[in-house]
Amino acid sequence: MRKPKRYATVVVALAVLPALGTAVGNSAIATTQDTRQTTQQSYYSPTPAPEWSSIEIAIQQAQARKAKVRSASLQSYLSDHGSPLATYAQDFINAGDKYGVDYRIVVAISGREQTFGAAWPGSSNNFWGYGGYHWPDVPTAIWEYTRLLSQEYPGLCQGDIYGSASRYAESSTWAAGVSEFYGELARTCP
Repeated sequence: MRKPKRYATVVVALAVLPALGTAVGNSAIATTQDTRQTTQQSYYSPTPAPEWSSIEIAIQQAQARKAKVRSASLQSYLSDHGSPLATYAQDFINAGDKYGVDYRIVVAISGREQTFGAAWPGSSNNFWGYGGYHWPDVPTAIWEYTRLLSQEYPGLCQGDIYGSASRYAESSTWAAGVSEFYGELARTCP
């Protein structure tokens, strides 16, 4: 009787490691049936963590300084107007950044509608006179109003005050009032 030939089996497996970015590695495993030995050799070499160049570090630092300046200038502007919303300056900026809305528009509308919150709208926290909405607290009001504005008035979000005025408000002086506050904010808040 003839013995069957013993063949070596080679298995190649590709492993994708998404946690390490775009690194892909191969490993080979060879097994011979005669000796029943397994050897494994890895051909994977992890991608080193990216090193930040001095330019990238400078950009990050400049963006951090700009964020502090925006928040401080908005807080100062609102304080100068006697607004209780001054402590929420960072919420205006963060919500605007998230939803692609110029945060100064949101603040300018609150200036026209509720004197920057000095004419506090009671428990509704609706500083924009917007659609009868009631929000449980000021940060929620800022974030939700900014989100709604981004969906329903994209032109207004980018500064088209006069083009959006007839849809947003019935008052013929609304756009002029918002534009005045927006102009002040554009000069004082980056």
